[in-house]
Amino acid sequence: MSFKSYTLGDIASNTSRRFDFNNKEQVFFINTGDILDGHFLVDKKSSSARLPGQAKKAIQKGDILYSEIRPGNKRHLLVDINVDDYVVSTKFMVITCNQDIVIPEYLYLILTSKQCEADFKAIADSRSGTFPQITFDAIAHYPIELPPLVQQRAMVEFIKSITGKLELNTQTNQTLEAMAQAIFKSWFVDFDPVKAKMQGKQPEV
Repeated sequence: MSFKSYTLGDIASNTSRRFDFNNKEQVFFINTGDILDGHFLVDKKSSSARLPGQAKKAIQKGDILYSEIRPGNKRHLLVDINVDDYVVSTKFMVITCNQDIVIPEYLYLILTSKQCEADFKAIADSRSGTFPQITFDAIAHYPIELPPLVQQRAMVEFIKSITGKLELNTQTNQTLEAMAQAIFKSWFVDFDPVKAKMQGKQPEV
C-alpha cells in the first residue's frame, strides 16, 4: 500500500461559518464540555436569546469538532447527523477535509489516535497562557501519511466493525453486571432466599 506525505494544513482547513439565528428561537448550543469522545452530551435546546457570546459557529455533516482547550481530554467529535440547529463555541476548531484527498472518518481516526493526542497536548503545553491551548495554525504543520481513498474507506469500515463489536460487548457486560448486582442485593442484602426458605418457597432469581 502506497502512502503520500501531507501536513494537516494541506488536506484540511479550520472553517469559520457564522450561524444564522434567523427564525431559530431554540437551538442546541455546544460548548467544549458538551461533547466527549465522539458523542454529543446535550439533548435539550436553549433559548437563542440567552446564549453566551462565543455561540457563533455553524457546523455541517462531515465536519470534525476539536476543542482548542486542553487537547487530550477527548473533547472531539465527527459530525454525522443533521446539525442545522446546532451552534458551537468559538473555542472549537471546525476542521473541514479536502475530500479529494482524505475522507472525514479517516482523518478523525488519525486526529483522535493516542499518538496525535499526545503530540497536540505537547504543543499546547509548550504555549504560554493560563491553560493548555492549541490553534489550527499551531498544528497545521502536523505530518500525516495517507493511503489512496479506496484504502482509507476499507480501513474505516474495518475499524467500524471492530468498534461495533466492542460496543456490543460493553452493553452485554453492563447487562450482566446489572443482573449480578440485582442477584447480590436479593440474596445478601434483602435475604430473599432466607425469607423464601422460612416461608417454604423457592427463592426467585
